[in-house]
Amino acid sequence: MIDIGFIGLGTMGRPMAGHLQAAGHRLFLHDVAPIAPELVAAGGVVCKSGKEVARAVRRRHHHGAGHAACGSGAVRRRTASRQGSRRARSSST
Repeated sequence: MIDIGFIGLGTMGRPMAGHLQAAGHRLFLHDVAPIAPELVAAGGVVCKSGKEVARAVRRRHHHGAGHAACGSGAVRRRTASRQGSRRARSSST
């Protein structure tokens, strides 16, 4: 069993997470929408933020296997937006 952090449980992420659980992996889950009840019932651990997912997987990674996956375009867009803001601030100084 591998501990896997999964961020983004939309149209693609939700089925992917279900397949990973069916294969016996433990998932740490985060999404902007409520987490699907079947993922929680199957043992998924709901996290309040992507940062919490990363911490959970990282903490367990030191004692075994742990990986993170991101299935959300919204998360990628938000990250890209933050990087763009940082670049704009650093170029204006």
